[in-house]
Amino acid sequence: NGWQGQVISSSNSRCLVETFQGLRISVALVNLKLFEPLSPEQGGFHIAWPPEGAVDALADFSARSAAVLARDGYCVVQLSVSQEVTSGAVEEALYGRQKWKRMRQELEAAYLGRHVQSKTAWLQEMVEEKEELETPVDTLDLYLARFTQIMLPVAPFALDFMPHSRTSGMLRVPLSEDVPAEKLSEEDIFRGLVDDHVDFLKRRRLCMLLTVDGSGAELTLIPKDSAHGIVFTLSS
Repeated sequence: NGWQGQVISSSNSRCLVETFQGLRISVALVNLKLFEPLSPEQGGFHIAWPPEGAVDALADFSARSAAVLARDGYCVVQLSVSQEVTSGAVEEALYGRQKWKRMRQELEAAYLGRHVQSKTAWLQEMVEEKEELETPVDTLDLYLARFTQIMLPVAPFALDFMPHSRTSGMLRVPLSEDVPAEKLSEEDIFRGLVDDHVDFLKRRRLCMLLTVDGSGAELTLIPKDSAHGIVFTLSS
């Protein structure tokens, strides 16, 4: 039916396929055809997240994602996530108990990029510190935690930095109306907001962005040594 995914296992006549919609389906070999993803700039991706429990695929994913990051400076990863998880995460973000706010004007670009109209909310707890997954956002945050773990052994050699930890996850949604960001105040400086931000700027090496609901939007990556950006059309 045109669905896309990756083969987990196969027998003489059938394959177990995990679709990018998060389903596992047994499919006759005669009903499968090879899928070649488009480039990220054309709406495709570099590499797909390995199926759960596939140890060999995980090792290959680790090596390939590090190699792509070293070569291109970015890596687009295709996840296999169900509609139930993504729609649940959107509902949690919109109607949950998050403390939404807009960042200070002087700090916003370092986290969110240029020309943004977004509000943000930090997750109060890292998913890897929880005994079990509690919400759909936890399920998605786990991908970021696992990618951090995957990068730990390869980053010193492939990316020339030693990772120690990640920040807590940050939720981001568009503002419903154009509200100017507030500037830093004396109280912000007294509270250490500037010092914390400078520390963040010194330590940051790798940004992980997971799109949950944003089909049709555009993301532009602008290299430090170039005035021309790389434009992606986001899908979720």
